[in-house]
Amino acid sequence: MKKFIKVLGSMLSILAVFSFVNPCFAQEGATKEECVAKVEEAAKLVKKIGIQPALEKFKDTNGPYKWKDSYVFCMDDDMGKLLAHPIPRFIGFPMKNYKDADGKQPFTKVLEEIKTKKKGWVQYYYRPSGADVPKLKITYFLKIPGEKAILCAGYYE
Repeated sequence: MKKFIKVLGSMLSILAVFSFVNPCFAQEGATKEECVAKVEEAAKLVKKIGIQPALEKFKDTNGPYKWKDSYVFCMDDDMGKLLAHPIPRFIGFPMKNYKDADGKQPFTKVLEEIKTKKKGWVQYYYRPSGADVPKLKITYFLKIPGEKAILCAGYYE
């Protein structure tokens, strides 16, 4: 019995080490490049099918605009009112009023910068689902040409 416990303990130790080293054991997060690519793809979709049909696609939790631990969301360029988000209860929320875990309002920066820039990055602390502490989230934003809307997607540092 002691030998069995010793072997079992060794196996569990090895498994624990591999879970930190081997990427097949870890949940893969979205990357900076994926966020840029998804937002730009979403902007092309708006141009192709129009804003309203595209918004429906961005809301789809099983669609291509929700992947890994990220998603494309869309807000208006006035108050930052959410027009599309994979969590329905967030739609309509003015992101201008959003405060991160540090009490900062990162999307006021986005709404100011979008007047002179057409794209950029914003950083804020957000507690992902299931996390005990907030993590640094870096979000890419892009003004949709010809629309009063901004597309965004972020990844965790």
